[in-house]
Amino acid sequence: MTGNEDTLESVPNSTDSFTFKTEIKQLLNIIANSLYKNKDVFLRELVSNASDALNKLRIRKLTDDIFQPDLDLKITVDFDEDEGILTITDTGIGMTKDELVTNLGTIAHSGTKSFLDSLKEMSSTNSNDLIGQFGVGFYSSFMVSDNVVVQTRSALPDEQAYEWISSGLENFEIHPIEKEERGTAVIIHLNDDDKSYANFFRLKNMISLYSSALDYPIHIQDETFGGEKAIWRRPEDDLTEEQYTALYQEVARDWQEPLLHFNIRAEAPMQFYSVVFVPTHIQKQIFNPDHEWGIKLYARKVLVEEKNQDLLPNFLRFMSGVVDSEDIVLNVSREVAQLNKHLTSIKKVLTSKILRELSRLAKSDDDAFLQFWDEFGIFLKEGAATDQKYQEKLLKLLRFTTSDLEHEKLSSIESYIERMNPDQDKIYYLLADNLELARRSPHLEYFKAEGIEVLLLHQPVDSLLMMNVQEFDKVSFQNVDEEAVSQDEDTSKEAADEEKVKTDLSDPILAKFDSIVGEQVASIRYSDRMVTSVCRLVNPQGISSDMQRVYRFMDQEMFSVKKILELNPNHVLIKQLSELIASNRSRELVELTILQLLESVLLIEGVPIKPEDNIARSERIVELATKYATLSDDFNPEEE
Repeated sequence: MTGNEDTLESVPNSTDSFTFKTEIKQLLNIIANSLYKNKDVFLRELVSNASDALNKLRIRKLTDDIFQPDLDLKITVDFDEDEGILTITDTGIGMTKDELVTNLGTIAHSGTKSFLDSLKEMSSTNSNDLIGQFGVGFYSSFMVSDNVVVQTRSALPDEQAYEWISSGLENFEIHPIEKEERGTAVIIHLNDDDKSYANFFRLKNMISLYSSALDYPIHIQDETFGGEKAIWRRPEDDLTEEQYTALYQEVARDWQEPLLHFNIRAEAPMQFYSVVFVPTHIQKQIFNPDHEWGIKLYARKVLVEEKNQDLLPNFLRFMSGVVDSEDIVLNVSREVAQLNKHLTSIKKVLTSKILRELSRLAKSDDDAFLQFWDEFGIFLKEGAATDQKYQEKLLKLLRFTTSDLEHEKLSSIESYIERMNPDQDKIYYLLADNLELARRSPHLEYFKAEGIEVLLLHQPVDSLLMMNVQEFDKVSFQNVDEEAVSQDEDTSKEAADEEKVKTDLSDPILAKFDSIVGEQVASIRYSDRMVTSVCRLVNPQGISSDMQRVYRFMDQEMFSVKKILELNPNHVLIKQLSELIASNRSRELVELTILQLLESVLLIEGVPIKPEDNIARSERIVELATKYATLSDDFNPEEE
């Protein structure tokens, strides 16, 4: 008999009995009662150990003579629901008596005191890379058992079979038994609280969830799981669309077919295999802050996390899939992958390859990419706005409606730049609450007249995007509702024409507007940037409309920003108001008209009107219509 003398004390008896020392008792209590958050993982651990035993047997078989060389490599899960007994059997390498003492004392063998110290330091150091140093998986069986029996026969020829018995409290015993087949059987006598585990459907679901990707078949009654290479580890050319769809429906719990799938793997600097999917339609719950998303994470073909959020950036949270790595570091319970350089490297490779695949799709199949964009483009905009690391790649994937293209067509920023006028040095854009408002905006009139194309941005995320993106390919972005566009970019001829307009029209109309709505705007002036509109509002220099819209969409109050009111001196209504003011006629009508003009342009700009003001607005419109209907027709704007 051999053992670790620092850990085990031999007790003379008719069978070989060992008493756990005090530190081991503490350790087993921790494992059985507090190490694992989810009791279900005990089956995963035992099945994983069985798979490891089969792997060792397969390797040993290449070089050595083994007992029963023709015995099938398999794992069997049996249960007795009446007695509350669960048995996990493998035909693997098995154990000798000495290996039983050593292997089932792996914790002690690795240093009990060191292990306990590591457990105590977990919360403060977060360096729990203990798996592989301490074989604690087997001991998870004590979470659900009163008693555990291990029956094993080594693959070495002519070795005796043995039985190991323990309640996980004080001691364990080892004695010889008769066992015909090579391998190991772990027999769990379930405690009263956990006898429900001896149930076919519960066991089936647990095996399907955690262990169905293992290379060896797992038999439970008449059903078999595993035994074939996992889809994500197989060559892409060997897979059919039906197989991809089946995997998607399993991991995403979605009955539809996926819109796209990407088979991504890497060998260096770390090894991993993955298949990721884009669903056909966006899931509405994804916008719920409490929605759980993530990728299924496997460590060496065993599921360790159903929804790992460290493998993809937040802007790709609409995707689902599988990642299986040989190199990730797990915590001691193998329930959580530690966020370390391996996971960070996988995330970097995975994200870059997904964006590369989307870029390839955009170039090769425009219709397929636009189908993707219609559903998930908002997430790429979010990424371009919030993730500097991938901003450049994401900007190339963004698509926009423009003032020139037909309604159903979208443009990339690259193609917009290709269409720019020879003397144009900025990418012009307009923010609006919806596409119809954008198309009708008075800010577009000058640019349409000059043949300058404008990007129409009408989603809430667009304001956040333009706050965080200054340029693309060294060409800067410019909002068309800024004062700089209205003033600083005028040619000398345009400036002279504007001065002529100001001279021809008397200042009294500006004074009248100022006396009525001056408190609500920064200033009032004429502008020749409008063609059919009466007036518009522009932002003073240094005041970003992007920021204002972000705060508004977040329902947060921001400092009040007064805009500049610009009037179109060539519009018939401005001319009529000018005549009425000059003749000092219909002063009430003039006031009502100016108030309504400001309110209308505020609505166009997306500035909400208080509900309590709706009645006043309705009454004003009726009064305006009445007064204009009875207005003398002495004024003829065609004679002006």
